[in-house]
Amino acid sequence: MMRTIPVEHVLERGRSENLKRMLRGRDLVGFGVGIIIGTGIFTLAGVEAKEHAGPAVALSFVIGAVVAALAALCYAELASSVPTAGSAYTYAFATLGELFAWIIGWDLLLEFGLGLAVVSRSWSSYLANLFGLPQVLFGETAPVNIGAVLIIGVLTVVAILGIRESSRLTNVLVAVKLAVCVLIIGVGVFFIDAANLTPFIPPAVPLPEGGSVLEQPVVEGVFGLEATAYGVGGMLTAAAVVFFAYTGFEALANLGEETRRPERDMTIGLLGALSVCAVLYIAVSFVLTAMVPYDQIDTGAPLAGAFNAVGLPWVGALISIGAVTGLTSVMMVELVTIGRIGFAMGRDGLLPAPIGTAHPRFGTPHRMTIIGAS
Repeated sequence: MMRTIPVEHVLERGRSENLKRMLRGRDLVGFGVGIIIGTGIFTLAGVEAKEHAGPAVALSFVIGAVVAALAALCYAELASSVPTAGSAYTYAFATLGELFAWIIGWDLLLEFGLGLAVVSRSWSSYLANLFGLPQVLFGETAPVNIGAVLIIGVLTVVAILGIRESSRLTNVLVAVKLAVCVLIIGVGVFFIDAANLTPFIPPAVPLPEGGSVLEQPVVEGVFGLEATAYGVGGMLTAAAVVFFAYTGFEALANLGEETRRPERDMTIGLLGALSVCAVLYIAVSFVLTAMVPYDQIDTGAPLAGAFNAVGLPWVGALISIGAVTGLTSVMMVELVTIGRIGFAMGRDGLLPAPIGTAHPRFGTPHRMTIIGAS
């Protein structure tokens, strides 16, 4: 149970396996942005600005990015030194032993598998709202969600055909998503009202009925301080929430065996993706809180509500397009990641051996990709 796998064996196996090394640094950046940015960029900033931080939510995103960067640096060091399809699973196998590797491997499969299922239903619902499709087939409450089944089927075919094909599709989706975000920021700049940014850090106010210890920073909870919204405490509370908007970059570590120069490109991919996402998050949150007073933000649809308030309702359709492409790229990367984790566990004997083999022509872990999609 505590046996480990030598790092030298991991490196040698990575050189001899038939996964194809096709990815460059820019491809990894595309994969990273693809999984990090979903629909949260259109909603999270508004929710946290109204409930916790006010205009200082932009600083919350800065703090979240710094903390995420520390984790990304750790992944960059490990992924560039030990490029493997198993990422954290293989790192655990090489250092802590088989038992911990088994637990972490299944944790990762459950994380990305459940995420794929949930996101596919959300994708179908967004598509139904955008094109007026029947909710009984495409809505969140559909008994059999046809939209979710179809999109997973299409993405599975792409994932099996090759990592290059998956990368190309992800890059196209990311380009559309980034174009929507940049256009929203570019248009929003013309409706900035400096008065909405004053005070930038609103004075702290008590939470209704004192609030719960779960709704305040750890320091306030530990020392029994009064639970407050806004102020520095509210900004830190928002930072703890928006940190999760940066998660997902760890999926890149699973592509080490398919990266041409992992010792260089992994670092570029991880830090590059995180930097792009941080800039977008900070810019969107700043523009949003500059357009609308933070206490008047519509938490259900913050950006759409802000543009409706300035007479630009067409932006709502643009946001829906960005959401659909964003969720599609998230699913693509999650499906690719599931295949690589299962592939690594299969060749180590912790899953049936056939799962740990790649397709002889396409060079992809086709069996685990199909199982994960199912």
